[in-house]
Amino acid sequence: MSINTVLYLHGFNSSPDSFKAQATRHAIEGLSTPVNFIAPQLDAEPATAMAQIDAIIDGLSEEEARGLGLIGSSMGGFYATCAAEQRGIKSVALINPAVHPAVFAREWVDQTHVNETNGSQVVVEAHFVDQLREMEPAQTTAPERYLVMLGAVDEVLDYRQALAYYQGATFKVDPEGDHALESYVGELPNVLAHFHLS
Repeated sequence: MSINTVLYLHGFNSSPDSFKAQATRHAIEGLSTPVNFIAPQLDAEPATAMAQIDAIIDGLSEEEARGLGLIGSSMGGFYATCAAEQRGIKSVALINPAVHPAVFAREWVDQTHVNETNGSQVVVEAHFVDQLREMEPAQTTAPERYLVMLGAVDEVLDYRQALAYYQGATFKVDPEGDHALESYVGELPNVLAHFHLS
């Protein structure tokens, strides 16, 4: 079944108004066949964010749920992976996904982060780390479902972890790409092709 709904999950301390989210929206809205695009503002607390994602998916019609594609950036890539593994979602595109987010979240505990998009602030709490550790899939399955776009000079995440974790997936590695992965816009045709959209 072709994709009829795309759920975009932004990264930690980002928003649906981010450059990549809006570029994705524009690409989806430009398709000849209408596709529903959903990009929620996710809570900073991991368990709450995952509950938001679950509620959105649970609220889809049966047809929309069968035709759901996920796009996740950074922490949103982690959440997309969790949802795909739990629900058997067949088409997933990831942008510099967080592979073991509990590790770096531990280093951020008690730090305040300011969202450059909307000015909101979040303090990373210790229980965020525990939630992320509990949520992390031990391994990924059905690697053909995943398109993974990576920046080889990502200053936040080690892209080699994603290469190992998503072994067997389709990879697009930008040798000069950082965590923002500005080359993502150029990869959007590959994302649409992965979702069998045109």
